[in-house]
Amino acid sequence: MAQPLLVEGRPLAGTEGMTLGDIELDVLMGGRFVRYYWNISVIVLSYRNSTALTYVRSNRSAGLGALGWGTFSLCFGWWGFPWGIVYTPLSLWHNTRGGSDHTHEVLTAYLGDEHSREILQRASRRKADAALWTLRALVLGFVALIATFIYQVATA
Repeated sequence: MAQPLLVEGRPLAGTEGMTLGDIELDVLMGGRFVRYYWNISVIVLSYRNSTALTYVRSNRSAGLGALGWGTFSLCFGWWGFPWGIVYTPLSLWHNTRGGSDHTHEVLTAYLGDEHSREILQRASRRKADAALWTLRALVLGFVALIATFIYQVATA
């Protein structure tokens, strides 16, 4: 447990200076391994991808990464037909939830399935922070803007 969490010989992003024991304790307080999704589209070309796996410590904002990548997708993801219109809501869905949680998979790989499940059952759930609520408000505002535009066109 006193060893660091290494991937290809280097510490996983966000776990620098932490041992597996430190990570286990931090996961109990709300730390999570996450990926954020993003997409970009130009007319008929659309590309969707995720960020590298990142550890978000319990005392750090999961929403900052989600806000950055969600805003990127909101601005540049819609502009491809048909996949931009499909990929962008999927990316936004994951990001407005704080990213895609891969904590169980990572802990299982390093600590085993049974111990991983035990840790996650006792772990605190993360609360949405200001950055996540900001992203959610941006998404809802964008949806309202599109709905207003469609209503205006339909009633004109």
